[in-house]
Amino acid sequence: MASAFGIDVPHYDGPGGRVYRLEQYFLDAHAHDVLDSITAVFQILAGSGSRANPGERWLEAIREIFADEHMAYRVDDLGVVHVLVDQAFDAARVSAIGALAGEAFKAARAHFDEAIAALEDDPPDTRAAVRNCFDAAENLFKLLTGTGQDLTQANVTATLKPVVDRLHSNLDAATQSHAARMLSSFADWANAGHPYRHAQGGTEIQAPTQSLAVLHLNTGAGFIRWLAQMLTMLHL
Repeated sequence: MASAFGIDVPHYDGPGGRVYRLEQYFLDAHAHDVLDSITAVFQILAGSGSRANPGERWLEAIREIFADEHMAYRVDDLGVVHVLVDQAFDAARVSAIGALAGEAFKAARAHFDEAIAALEDDPPDTRAAVRNCFDAAENLFKLLTGTGQDLTQANVTATLKPVVDRLHSNLDAATQSHAARMLSSFADWANAGHPYRHAQGGTEIQAPTQSLAVLHLNTGAGFIRWLAQMLTMLHL
Protein backbone atom coordinates (compact mmCIF):
# COMPACT_ATOMS: atom_id res chain seq x y z
CA MET A 1 0.00 0.00 0.00
CA ALA A 2 2.89 2.36 0.72
CA SER A 3 4.30 2.18 -2.80
CA ALA A 4 1.00 2.40 -4.70
CA PHE A 5 -0.88 4.90 -2.53
CA GLY A 6 1.80 6.56 -0.42
CA ILE A 7 0.29 5.10 2.75
CA ASP A 8 2.58 4.37 5.68
CA VAL A 9 1.17 1.42 7.64
CA PRO A 10 2.77 0.67 11.04
CA HIS A 11 4.52 -2.71 10.96
CA TYR A 12 7.26 -4.85 12.42
CA ASP A 13 9.34 -7.73 11.14
CA GLY A 14 8.33 -11.02 12.68
CA PRO A 15 9.68 -14.57 12.27
CA GLY A 16 7.36 -15.16 9.31
CA GLY A 17 7.98 -11.82 7.65
CA ARG A 18 6.52 -8.36 7.88
CA VAL A 19 3.47 -7.94 10.12
CA TYR A 20 1.22 -4.91 9.67
CA ARG A 21 -0.54 -3.28 12.61
CA LEU A 22 -3.77 -2.69 10.70
CA GLU A 23 -5.96 -2.07 13.74
CA GLN A 24 -3.64 0.70 14.91
CA TYR A 25 -3.48 2.12 11.39
CA PHE A 26 -7.25 2.30 10.89
CA LEU A 27 -7.73 3.93 14.29
CA ASP A 28 -5.09 6.60 13.72
CA ALA A 29 -5.03 7.23 9.95
CA HIS A 30 -6.54 10.20 8.17
CA ALA A 31 -9.95 9.51 6.60
CA HIS A 32 -8.53 9.98 3.08
CA ASP A 33 -5.89 7.29 3.71
CA VAL A 34 -8.50 4.93 5.16
CA LEU A 35 -10.60 5.25 1.99
CA ASP A 36 -7.54 4.68 -0.21
CA SER A 37 -6.74 1.61 1.89
CA ILE A 38 -10.11 0.10 1.01
CA THR A 39 -9.05 0.20 -2.65
CA ALA A 40 -5.55 -1.08 -1.89
CA VAL A 41 -6.82 -4.05 0.12
CA PHE A 42 -9.30 -4.93 -2.63
CA GLN A 43 -6.56 -4.89 -5.26
CA ILE A 44 -4.39 -7.19 -3.16
CA LEU A 45 -7.24 -9.62 -2.48
CA ALA A 46 -8.52 -9.54 -6.07
CA GLY A 47 -5.04 -10.38 -7.34
CA SER A 48 -4.55 -13.30 -4.99
CA GLY A 49 -5.93 -15.86 -7.46
CA SER A 50 -8.07 -17.46 -4.77
CA ARG A 51 -11.27 -19.19 -5.87
CA ALA A 52 -12.93 -17.96 -2.67
CA ASN A 53 -13.22 -14.44 -4.20
CA PRO A 54 -11.83 -12.61 -1.17
CA GLY A 55 -11.98 -9.32 -3.06
CA GLU A 56 -15.74 -9.62 -3.54
CA ARG A 57 -16.21 -10.58 0.11
CA TRP A 58 -14.18 -7.52 1.09
CA LEU A 59 -16.41 -5.23 -0.99
CA GLU A 60 -19.54 -6.80 0.47
CA ALA A 61 -18.22 -6.16 3.98
CA ILE A 62 -17.33 -2.54 3.19
CA ARG A 63 -20.73 -1.88 1.60
CA GLU A 64 -22.47 -3.37 4.62
CA ILE A 65 -20.43 -1.16 6.96
CA PHE A 66 -21.20 1.96 4.90
CA ALA A 67 -24.91 1.11 4.95
CA ASP A 68 -25.07 0.18 8.64
CA GLU A 69 -23.22 3.33 9.71
CA HIS A 70 -25.16 5.54 7.24
CA MET A 71 -21.90 6.82 5.78
CA ALA A 72 -21.97 9.09 2.74
CA TYR A 73 -19.80 6.81 0.62
CA ARG A 74 -20.21 4.03 -1.92
CA VAL A 75 -17.60 1.62 -3.24
CA ASP A 76 -17.67 0.51 -6.87
CA ASP A 77 -16.79 -2.90 -8.32
CA LEU A 78 -13.11 -1.91 -8.60
CA GLY A 79 -12.91 -1.06 -4.92
CA VAL A 80 -12.82 2.70 -5.50
CA VAL A 81 -14.69 4.75 -2.90
CA HIS A 82 -16.93 7.61 -4.06
CA VAL A 83 -18.63 10.33 -2.05
CA LEU A 84 -22.42 10.06 -2.08
CA VAL A 85 -24.66 13.02 -2.73
CA ASP A 86 -27.12 11.32 -0.39
CA GLN A 87 -28.83 7.96 0.04
CA ALA A 88 -31.87 8.95 -2.04
CA PHE A 89 -29.70 10.04 -4.95
CA ASP A 90 -27.71 6.82 -4.81
CA ALA A 91 -30.91 4.78 -4.82
CA ALA A 92 -32.00 6.60 -8.00
CA ARG A 93 -28.56 6.00 -9.53
CA VAL A 94 -28.63 2.28 -8.77
CA SER A 95 -32.20 1.94 -10.04
CA ALA A 96 -31.39 3.66 -13.34
CA ILE A 97 -28.28 1.56 -13.87
CA GLY A 98 -30.29 -1.59 -13.20
CA ALA A 99 -32.79 -0.58 -15.90
CA LEU A 100 -29.94 -0.03 -18.37
CA ALA A 101 -28.63 -3.59 -18.25
CA GLY A 102 -28.15 -5.28 -21.60
CA GLU A 103 -26.47 -4.57 -24.92
CA ALA A 104 -29.33 -2.42 -26.24
CA PHE A 105 -28.71 0.11 -23.49
CA LYS A 106 -24.91 0.13 -23.72
CA ALA A 107 -24.62 3.67 -25.10
CA ALA A 108 -27.17 5.14 -22.68
CA ARG A 109 -25.45 3.40 -19.77
CA ALA A 110 -22.09 4.84 -20.81
CA HIS A 111 -23.51 8.38 -20.90
CA PHE A 112 -25.20 7.93 -17.53
CA ASP A 113 -22.01 6.55 -15.96
CA GLU A 114 -20.13 9.58 -17.29
CA ALA A 115 -22.75 11.87 -15.78
CA ILE A 116 -22.31 10.29 -12.34
CA ALA A 117 -18.51 10.38 -12.67
CA ALA A 118 -18.61 14.10 -13.56
CA LEU A 119 -20.73 14.84 -10.51
CA GLU A 120 -18.28 12.90 -8.33
CA ASP A 121 -15.26 14.84 -9.63
CA ASP A 122 -13.42 17.10 -7.20
CA PRO A 123 -14.65 19.73 -7.84
CA PRO A 124 -17.83 18.43 -9.49
CA ASP A 125 -18.10 19.06 -13.24
CA THR A 126 -21.77 19.94 -13.11
CA ARG A 127 -21.97 21.02 -16.73
CA ALA A 128 -20.66 17.65 -17.96
CA ALA A 129 -22.95 15.85 -15.52
CA VAL A 130 -26.07 17.53 -16.91
CA ARG A 131 -24.94 17.12 -20.52
CA ASN A 132 -24.18 13.41 -20.19
CA CYS A 133 -27.43 12.68 -18.37
CA PHE A 134 -29.26 14.44 -21.19
CA ASP A 135 -27.33 12.36 -23.75
CA ALA A 136 -28.36 9.15 -21.98
CA ALA A 137 -32.03 10.14 -22.19
CA GLU A 138 -31.65 11.26 -25.80
CA ASN A 139 -30.20 7.89 -26.79
CA LEU A 140 -33.21 6.10 -25.32
CA PHE A 141 -35.58 8.62 -26.90
CA LYS A 142 -34.12 7.86 -30.33
CA LEU A 143 -34.41 4.10 -29.76
CA LEU A 144 -38.02 4.44 -28.67
CA THR A 145 -39.18 6.67 -31.50
CA GLY A 146 -36.97 5.23 -34.24
CA THR A 147 -36.84 8.66 -35.90
CA GLY A 148 -33.27 9.72 -35.16
CA GLN A 149 -34.63 13.08 -33.98
CA ASP A 150 -32.91 15.08 -31.27
CA LEU A 151 -34.47 15.14 -27.84
CA THR A 152 -36.41 18.39 -27.75
CA GLN A 153 -39.61 19.50 -26.08
CA ALA A 154 -41.38 19.61 -29.45
CA ASN A 155 -40.12 16.20 -30.56
CA VAL A 156 -41.23 14.59 -27.32
CA THR A 157 -44.75 15.84 -27.96
CA ALA A 158 -44.75 14.96 -31.65
CA THR A 159 -43.01 11.56 -31.76
CA LEU A 160 -42.83 10.07 -28.27
CA LYS A 161 -46.42 10.80 -27.28
CA PRO A 162 -47.86 8.28 -29.79
CA VAL A 163 -45.56 5.60 -28.37
CA VAL A 164 -46.61 6.36 -24.80
CA ASP A 165 -50.29 6.45 -25.79
CA ARG A 166 -49.99 3.06 -27.51
CA LEU A 167 -48.23 1.43 -24.56
CA HIS A 168 -50.93 2.63 -22.15
CA SER A 169 -53.95 2.28 -24.42
CA ASN A 170 -55.36 -0.78 -22.60
CA LEU A 171 -55.27 0.93 -19.19
CA ASP A 172 -57.90 3.10 -17.54
CA ALA A 173 -58.40 6.79 -18.25
CA ALA A 174 -56.69 7.92 -15.04
CA THR A 175 -53.53 5.97 -15.85
CA GLN A 176 -53.48 7.27 -19.42
CA SER A 177 -53.85 10.84 -18.12
CA HIS A 178 -51.07 10.23 -15.61
CA ALA A 179 -48.74 8.90 -18.32
CA ALA A 180 -49.50 11.92 -20.52
CA ARG A 181 -48.70 14.32 -17.69
CA MET A 182 -45.44 12.51 -16.92
CA LEU A 183 -44.54 12.75 -20.60
CA SER A 184 -45.15 16.49 -20.39
CA SER A 185 -42.82 16.64 -17.38
CA PHE A 186 -40.18 14.74 -19.35
CA ALA A 187 -40.46 17.27 -22.18
CA ASP A 188 -39.92 20.10 -19.66
CA TRP A 189 -36.92 18.25 -18.18
CA ALA A 190 -35.37 17.87 -21.64
CA ASN A 191 -35.95 21.56 -22.33
CA ALA A 192 -34.22 22.48 -19.05
CA GLY A 193 -31.10 20.59 -20.10
CA HIS A 194 -30.74 22.19 -23.51
CA PRO A 195 -28.56 25.18 -22.51
CA TYR A 196 -25.88 22.72 -21.38
CA ARG A 197 -26.51 20.12 -24.07
CA HIS A 198 -25.53 22.52 -26.83
CA ALA A 199 -22.86 24.41 -24.91
CA GLN A 200 -19.85 22.35 -25.88
CA GLY A 201 -16.23 22.99 -26.73
CA GLY A 202 -15.15 26.55 -26.15
CA THR A 203 -18.63 27.97 -25.68
CA GLU A 204 -18.71 30.23 -22.63
CA ILE A 205 -21.57 29.37 -20.30
CA GLN A 206 -21.70 29.27 -16.54
CA ALA A 207 -21.97 25.76 -15.14
CA PRO A 208 -25.12 24.89 -13.18
CA THR A 209 -24.91 24.88 -9.42
CA GLN A 210 -24.32 21.54 -7.75
CA SER A 211 -27.83 21.52 -6.30
CA LEU A 212 -29.35 22.06 -9.77
CA ALA A 213 -27.11 19.39 -11.31
CA VAL A 214 -28.13 16.93 -8.60
CA LEU A 215 -31.79 17.78 -9.21
CA HIS A 216 -31.35 17.30 -12.97
CA LEU A 217 -29.64 13.91 -12.57
CA ASN A 218 -31.99 12.71 -9.86
CA THR A 219 -35.03 13.58 -11.97
CA GLY A 220 -33.34 12.35 -15.14
CA ALA A 221 -32.59 8.99 -13.56
CA GLY A 222 -36.32 8.42 -13.10
CA PHE A 223 -37.10 9.35 -16.69
CA ILE A 224 -34.21 7.23 -18.00
CA ARG A 225 -35.56 4.25 -16.07
CA TRP A 226 -39.05 4.88 -17.50
CA LEU A 227 -37.79 5.17 -21.08
CA ALA A 228 -35.76 1.96 -20.73
CA GLN A 229 -38.77 0.12 -19.32
CA MET A 230 -40.99 1.30 -22.19
CA LEU A 231 -38.37 0.18 -24.68
CA THR A 232 -38.33 -3.23 -23.05
CA MET A 233 -42.14 -3.38 -23.23
CA LEU A 234 -42.04 -2.65 -26.96
CA HIS A 235 -39.76 -5.66 -27.55
CA LEU A 236 -41.58 -8.18 -25.37
